[in-house]
Amino acid sequence: MAAEAPPARSDSVLVRVDADASTRERAAVGRALGTGAGRALVEDWRVYALPSSVTLAQARERLADADAAEAVQLDAKLQALETPDDTHFALQWDLPAIDAPTGWDAAGGAAPVTVAVIDTGVDVSHPDLAGRLWENTAEIPGNGLDDDGNGYVDDVAGWNFYDWTNQVYSAVDGDSHGTHVAGTIAARRGNGAGIAGIADNARIMPLKFLKPGGGYASDAIVAIQYAVDHGATVINASWGGAGYSQPLCDAIDQAGDAGVLFVAAAGNASSDNDAVSMWPANCPSASLMSVASTTQSDGLSSFSNRGATQVDVGAPGSDILSTVPGGYGYKSGTSMAAPHVAGIAAVVAGLAPGLAPWQIKAAISTGGDVAPALAGATSSGRRADLAGAIAAAGAGVGADTTPPDPFGVVSPAEGLATSAAFPVFRWAPATDAQSGVSAYRLMVDGVQVAQVGPGVSEATAGSPLAEGSRTWSVVAVDAVGNLRATGARTLLVDRTAPSQPVPAAPADAAPVAGREVTLSWSAATDAGSGVASYRVLVDGAVAGSTGPGVRALRTGPNVGRHTWQVVAVDAAGNESVSAVRSFTVTGTAARRAVLVRPLRLTLPARAASGRRPMLRVQAARPARVTFTVRRASPVRRVAVFTRRVRSGVTDVALPAAVARRMRPAGTYVVIARAPAGMKDTVRLTVRR
Repeated sequence: MAAEAPPARSDSVLVRVDADASTRERAAVGRALGTGAGRALVEDWRVYALPSSVTLAQARERLADADAAEAVQLDAKLQALETPDDTHFALQWDLPAIDAPTGWDAAGGAAPVTVAVIDTGVDVSHPDLAGRLWENTAEIPGNGLDDDGNGYVDDVAGWNFYDWTNQVYSAVDGDSHGTHVAGTIAARRGNGAGIAGIADNARIMPLKFLKPGGGYASDAIVAIQYAVDHGATVINASWGGAGYSQPLCDAIDQAGDAGVLFVAAAGNASSDNDAVSMWPANCPSASLMSVASTTQSDGLSSFSNRGATQVDVGAPGSDILSTVPGGYGYKSGTSMAAPHVAGIAAVVAGLAPGLAPWQIKAAISTGGDVAPALAGATSSGRRADLAGAIAAAGAGVGADTTPPDPFGVVSPAEGLATSAAFPVFRWAPATDAQSGVSAYRLMVDGVQVAQVGPGVSEATAGSPLAEGSRTWSVVAVDAVGNLRATGARTLLVDRTAPSQPVPAAPADAAPVAGREVTLSWSAATDAGSGVASYRVLVDGAVAGSTGPGVRALRTGPNVGRHTWQVVAVDAAGNESVSAVRSFTVTGTAARRAVLVRPLRLTLPARAASGRRPMLRVQAARPARVTFTVRRASPVRRVAVFTRRVRSGVTDVALPAAVARRMRPAGTYVVIARAPAGMKDTVRLTVRR
């Protein structure tokens, strides 16, 4: 048997920090990781550089008591997607393949378009890139000042996010990959030397985050934000990895919202992206275009990933000649295919500046040439074509009249009863291949009660829900206003306790002879969610529970005086408690334990948010008890802790860290377990 691969490690972690947490709680995240305050990324995510590498499990363990840490991921390592070349083909066979000459004839007058090459560095001194580079005109070169106040000093030609300098090219690093990508997009054409790029109107913005050993998702995220902030219309991403990064996908979504098309290489593992994800190519964004690699005969390159759903188009990627530092060279990979699409996108955007990213994507997809080898390997079944994309855009990319794809709600379950004033509603994310999902609306009884952004899949109503049966659903809204609603579910909101049960027998203060006592009571009523159970307390401890149709319980207390009462519980967790009655066990019957089972757990039925209720444990013998706390709905573990208890009654204070995690209002289940199968379960309702 092959040995298991060791778990992934990283000396950089990404943490989503609760935006509503206090300054002290937010600072505790960095302290728990043994580092400083970290650096802000996107959507409340921060990156923390650690003194040594950790696994994801170790990072989660360190953050277990940091209340402000909502989610944690390792900072994914990304690699340039290049396959070494083995053979040589005719010079630039790829340009006729995408019908570039015809496209150039139609592309006259295209406005300049900035294309961010987020990659290794770019040799900005290459003669075939002269006049094709973006320039930050708000910055004065070489004065050592941040003239435009954007946080980057002397970022005239772009930025190096790996080393955090303005040096976008390093001969030591090589930077061949990014230079090759830049040449495919925008190398000078018609200058009597070198090669021709696809887009004369493209201006390359070099944003370096990769070195020979790769780069971090956190640096890629900041590079994307820089590209958006500085006017890029197209981003080329000829890199990726198997590690999922939610904040990276969030950054791509934000770029799309700002009108930027993100072109991603599909990957070089000869695998199916529908089955094995490649990131960021698989990020679910309407403004992302994933590109497979094709050969000179329009076949799928042997190394290229595919995906009937996740990969959009093919483009030439085998044995592509382009610029490299000091000259020209051949490279292969989906890294080489992506810049063909980025170049076509730059031409289309320059000819039709008003097109949204999804419309440029649609023009490239529908304007490509049908390639049989790409049927089932890409969603379009086409290889990108410059002339075809220009024609499709010129004919007018139709308005988006298609609603988002069908999607469903997750929780609360159909017909669930709750006592919460602000229950949390959750749904599965929707997708929209055209203009993209822009918002979700939470509807209760046909009225919108909340709206959240596209990256959010839960919401609560803005005001307390009225008691009674409520009907709820979620509506997905795309960028142009098309709507898609989920099916409706019902939720029973009940915050009214049942009527008070009345103890019936034995009579109050009555003597009882014998080894066993049968306690009975009258039925409680509940007009909302209905009585779900009864719980009987003897001397303040739970002696047993019954279903709603059973109103008697047999127990075996010791000789002497005892108190008892009944708790009626409805389906939403509301409780009402009867008056206290007493009885006295007489005679010489053998002493019996009050407990029907060897372990009993009691605690108050309700507690205010943030308070530390006392748990009372009755055990037949000393034991080490493990307490598990979880949310009742949706089911989610909150905390686990252990305590030793003595024979008889032991009071256990709920740990402060657990109480903090139980601050959200709702119903919690506390489970106590001890050796020899001893177990008991109680419910606790936390209210604001």
